[in-house]
Amino acid sequence: MKFKIEFRPDILKFIGISFIGILIGLFLFFLIEPLGVLGFILILGGFMGLLIALFAASKPGCDLVRDERLIKNAEKAGYHSFLILMFIAAIIVFLRMLKLSPSLTPSYELFDAANSLYLIGLLSYIILYRYYKWKGE
Repeated sequence: MKFKIEFRPDILKFIGISFIGILIGLFLFFLIEPLGVLGFILILGGFMGLLIALFAASKPGCDLVRDERLIKNAEKAGYHSFLILMFIAAIIVFLRMLKLSPSLTPSYELFDAANSLYLIGLLSYIILYRYYKWKGE
């Protein structure tokens, strides 16, 4: 198996942005104490960007083009994950209206529920996208 890396202009641009993120992160991490966490996040993001760029560079350019089936799967998964989110949000609002759950007062608990909704939406999108891709619809 032959491993070939193609450095196209868009890949080189992405690698450059990743290196700039790493350099700014190193500057923030070592020279500015209060922003050390932000620097660490930029360093991790830069390294992840480098890995993504190397992965994309190892694929031929024609493999990165999305066909109609992949676009349809993404749209279908997005639609169904949106419906799942709206259903869960409606249940939370309904419980709030009926006052069946005293923990759903407008405070940190409701904020945590909103964060959980975002996570559920993202995970349901990923699962549904993989399912529709596997199913071949």
